[in-house]
Amino acid sequence: PRPTVADPEAARSLAGHPWDLSLDQLASDGLLLARPLLRLLALLAAAPIPRCLLTPQLLAEVSDSTVSTAALDAALDGLDRYGLVDTPDPTRTHDVTTLTMHPLVRETTSLLLEHATDPRPWRDAVSTALIAQVGDTVAAGRDGWETAQLLAPHLPLLTGLASDDLETFRPAQM
Repeated sequence: PRPTVADPEAARSLAGHPWDLSLDQLASDGLLLARPLLRLLALLAAAPIPRCLLTPQLLAEVSDSTVSTAALDAALDGLDRYGLVDTPDPTRTHDVTTLTMHPLVRETTSLLLEHATDPRPWRDAVSTALIAQVGDTVAAGRDGWETAQLLAPHLPLLTGLASDDLETFRPAQM
């Protein structure tokens, strides 16, 4: 049967096609990492994302390519230029740089990811990056407080991990 717009999944899939056209244009402009970067961002919570969470290593893990900081920054700039993410005004007053995604872009990109590939390796990569960033933030003490507040909405993503993976977050027995 032919999908109709009354079918929520079909409607979300159709809504994602303009994003695909933008991602195709970014790829033809040489920004091949824009699509995997947007997919990674779509797996995070609907909250501001600390820029420090996005590393070349994280993107390299899911894109199966070598990623430099310059290439990651270029992909992020391309996504911002096409309105797929929003980066803050450089005159902001916060110490931690963040970016956001519109909820519809997040939802349709996540849906398209699940239709295009097995999302488990992507989720595992994001979970590993979250764990590493939380560790860095805890090590920073009070200087990491703003980053910790920004990471907090994304931490429920870790609930899908095996309990052994969460051992690093349990305080040592006294």
